[in-house]
Amino acid sequence: MHPRRRTPVTLIGILVLLSGCGTSTVAPPPKAEKPPIPVTVRTVAEGAALVSDVTYPAVVAPGREVTVVAKAAGTVTKVAFELGDRIEGDTQLASIDEGKDNAYRITAQSALRAKMNALRALDNADGSTAAQVHQVEVAVSQAKAARDLAATALRGAEATTARSIHQAELAADQARTGHAHANDAGTAATDTVAVAVERAQNALDLAQENRDQKIAATDQSLRDLQETARTTLVSTGTLAVTLLDSANLQTGLITGSGITPAYAADLGNQNPSTKTDAQAKMTAAWTAATTFRSQGLTGTTGDIQSGLNVLGQVKTALDATKLMLEATTPTTALPLVAAQGGTSLTSLRGSVGASQTQAAGSITQLTGILQGLNSLDTTRTTVRDALDRAVKDAEYQLDAATRGQDQARIGADTQRDAAASGEALAANAVETAKAGAAAQLDAARLQVRPADLQVQNAAAALALSQQGRTSQRDAIKTQVDLAQGQLDLASYQLSLLSIRAPASGTVTKRFVSGGDTVAPGSPIVTLSDTRSLKATFGADEEDLSGLKLGQRVTIRARSGHTLEASIARIAPTADPQTRKFTVEASLGPNSTGFVPGVVVDATLHLRRVPVRPSGTAFFPLQALTISQNETTVFTVKDGKVAKLPVTVVRIVGEVVEVEIDAPPSTQVVLGGSSLLAEGASVTVSASETTVPSSFPSSTPTLNRPSLPQRT
Repeated sequence: MHPRRRTPVTLIGILVLLSGCGTSTVAPPPKAEKPPIPVTVRTVAEGAALVSDVTYPAVVAPGREVTVVAKAAGTVTKVAFELGDRIEGDTQLASIDEGKDNAYRITAQSALRAKMNALRALDNADGSTAAQVHQVEVAVSQAKAARDLAATALRGAEATTARSIHQAELAADQARTGHAHANDAGTAATDTVAVAVERAQNALDLAQENRDQKIAATDQSLRDLQETARTTLVSTGTLAVTLLDSANLQTGLITGSGITPAYAADLGNQNPSTKTDAQAKMTAAWTAATTFRSQGLTGTTGDIQSGLNVLGQVKTALDATKLMLEATTPTTALPLVAAQGGTSLTSLRGSVGASQTQAAGSITQLTGILQGLNSLDTTRTTVRDALDRAVKDAEYQLDAATRGQDQARIGADTQRDAAASGEALAANAVETAKAGAAAQLDAARLQVRPADLQVQNAAAALALSQQGRTSQRDAIKTQVDLAQGQLDLASYQLSLLSIRAPASGTVTKRFVSGGDTVAPGSPIVTLSDTRSLKATFGADEEDLSGLKLGQRVTIRARSGHTLEASIARIAPTADPQTRKFTVEASLGPNSTGFVPGVVVDATLHLRRVPVRPSGTAFFPLQALTISQNETTVFTVKDGKVAKLPVTVVRIVGEVVEVEIDAPPSTQVVLGGSSLLAEGASVTVSASETTVPSSFPSSTPTLNRPSLPQRT
């Protein structure tokens, strides 16, 4: 024993001996109370939000970059830039194959020659079309001469009267022959129409027979589908009762069933309203299913709709049961997973899920049968209407054929009468021909009129020739325009050989040298606008809500140089590899001291709010006491501490957001909880009652935690 500790022990022994010898009793010294433990606290209201400065690594890049590429294939013959050169817009940067034998230059020369040839062809066409117009003018003169010949022919018509009389006699012979032909044609026409009437009658008989057969087949299909529906409905009623009975045997939800599993009280223990809802829906579904099964089912659409309603109630009851099981946490009577053959929460969820699938499958099957019945009924009506129309059309055709037969008989008789009259008229035509000699002379006189028309046609041809001359000029002019287009294309292709700067900038990348071979799209040079820089960094998803365009960002170089920038762009989607959102901050015109490619720090002032609208607060991780069964914090009231259960919502760095059921003024111990026990005396040595320096001045004076900077 330590020497200094022997004296108190010796004194205590002497006091004990003395107490045994005398009548007076010496009381033991009073036990010293433990001094209150100093703690730091924060109220629930003071943890309502989290504000901190967050720093991201960023890369400085030019505000704008453009990579100039080759627009034609060839060999680079001249390069007029070096790395770091300042290039103004439209400055020539390089050339590709600018020799005199360049293919584009040869094409341009060929197009120029084609254009000159087309212009010469235009001059030649003017001379040739003038000769064509002269030829048409000669044709006009010839037409006038033909008109004079027609007048001479009129005089010769006087000698043709005898020929006209002979022709009239030939016409009489032809009329007699025509009479005989009319008799034969009339007989053939009546025979043909009789055949048409017979065919129309056969078509009517066939249409009626086809209608009766197809209607009978459709009616049989309807009866078969109704029988299938009736059988399916019987099975549906049995299935509905079976599914509900199976679920009830495991849960005892149906009111009055008398089934109460050992774990019935544990069902829906996380949300009792789900059990009440499931019990009501299971009972209603059971009543509907048993009533439906006892009905006489014939397979009508009404029966099917009733079956669908019952299955819908069954499906709704099973869905409510599934929600109740999802709101059930495992208990001793109902574990999450049980030994083989035992009932568990997982097996109950699987059984109800299988029943949901069966109910959904039966709904789909009945819906298909209902659609089939409706479709077949519609098809039956449509087929009947179509077949009735076909029979009606056949009747109309028969009537038309019958009317045609009557008309054919009348037409044949009329044709025979006309032929007989023609024969008589032809006999008189001979005499008429003699009387018509004078008329023939008048007709000969009329021949002069066509000659006049010929003169007019020739004049029109002259006008067309003149118009053709214009069309020919237009065609050759088109050739001139085509050659000009080829020349313009070749000139454009030549311009592609000269690579020019599209905008002003500094050469930051050089891809080619003289003699290199390039293809269209090959990079030549990268021009960067180094006078306007930007800093790019990736922000975490949890910080995205605190970012906005124009927000201030402090950019700090490794050398210590700082600059105030502003957010110019926030990517709408995250990078698939880093899971971060790209943010660009414009450094503005005063970015001296920063160069593209260097890594800098980008610091933002962010304010985070709870993910839930109320009932949560931010506290340091060390404020939590985590055990196997619960997570708690210590609260202070009247100098004593007490445990208060909380639920962790999320962890942000070294700060945790918790769901806490306490008034806003409740004080929560921030540190030293490992030294505390229920009911321990404490003294509040410090309270975060001032706003951290990183908070904006407009923020209320609350005890909010300050996060360390992220690097």
